Amino acid sequence: MMTADEPSRSQDFDVTIDALDDGRIATALVASERLLRGDKTLIPRLLRARALSKAWRFAESEAVLLAEPTDDLSAEQQWVLYRSWAVLRGEQRRHFDEVEWLRCATDLRPTETSGWIMMGCAYALAGRFTEAAACHQRATVCDGDPDEAFLNLGYVLRAEARFEEAREAFARALLLTPDYPEARSALADVSKALAASRRQSPTTRKATWKAAIEGWRSDRVASGLVAMDRYDALDPHSEPAKILRAEMLISIRRFSEAEASLLRVDDSGKARASCYAAWGSLRDAQGRFDEAISWYGRQLEVDPRSGADTAMGTSYAMSGRLDEAERRFRGAMRRPGDPSGAQRELGHILRMQLRLDEARDVLEACLHRKPRSERARRSLEDVAQASALLGNAR
Repeated sequence: MMTADEPSRSQDFDVTIDALDDGRIATALVASERLLRGDKTLIPRLLRARALSKAWRFAESEAVLLAEPTDDLSAEQQWVLYRSWAVLRGEQRRHFDEVEWLRCATDLRPTETSGWIMMGCAYALAGRFTEAAACHQRATVCDGDPDEAFLNLGYVLRAEARFEEAREAFARALLLTPDYPEARSALADVSKALAASRRQSPTTRKATWKAAIEGWRSDRVASGLVAMDRYDALDPHSEPAKILRAEMLISIRRFSEAEASLLRVDDSGKARASCYAAWGSLRDAQGRFDEAISWYGRQLEVDPRSGADTAMGTSYAMSGRLDEAERRFRGAMRRPGDPSGAQRELGHILRMQLRLDEARDVLEACLHRKPRSERARRSLEDVAQASALLGNAR
């Protein structure tokens, strides 16, 4: 017979899962805490740890995981625990540690797709494409979602500029799931890149630069990089082109090539601030946050209006130093210029700390300035839902 508390516990469980899947961090934090009050068994504890990981509250998440006894866990419980550790290490951008926890999980369920896909993604985020492709290839023959495995395999092959093989992988994903927008978009990108790479007709610098920028901004990384290669041939000494190439390479985790491109930039000229920003972005992607902060500091010295203090605050936040991140964001809001970027990021970390009234005020101010900011709007919706769960919605 169901007790009076069981429906609310079931609801909190469902809300926590849905919020974690949808990036509603404040809602996940509130629901997981309520769930844990009434049920201190393994799964609620791990959901709480996962919510804290997503909120970049790493020490608290690790404390929850370390408090969990492991001696008498079933294989099913061990599998869930290992994946929770993997989520924590992934959020910290410690991807090789993430891989080790996922390896423990896949040892328990070697024929399940999801573990191999997660491991492949972790390797890819670390820039280890050979291992990533092997994991996704393994996932294509496992139980679960082979369409997702083919999609991620295609992403890895695209990052390596193996466009023919990537096209085949994306086509396989669409064959399994015809209504798969991510696979369709990626297939169009590599098809366009292949067509552009075969085209022999001459082109102007302006048209080629425009194609590179459009590819970069629309997440068509394959066609963007092909256009960038053509632009390099037309203007091999362009400092902005070297920086844009580096940013593209960072986005697909080709770190050593991105670094080589940045090392070619003359950082004593007009491109200095942009070069420092790209170095910061590279180190952020590698999880080397203190180095990223140093680069953003150099950018700020060169150009105080560049938004580097907002980027610096984000680096602090991603490394789990939310108090320092808040200080940086508030400082950025006081600088001349548009404060909406700093407001958006400040609202993001305030909701991670469940300072919901403060987060609401900051995000509303951001949306007043930038009504089309999708991230600020979604963060504000999360704050409203979390407030409603706590019973203090306006």
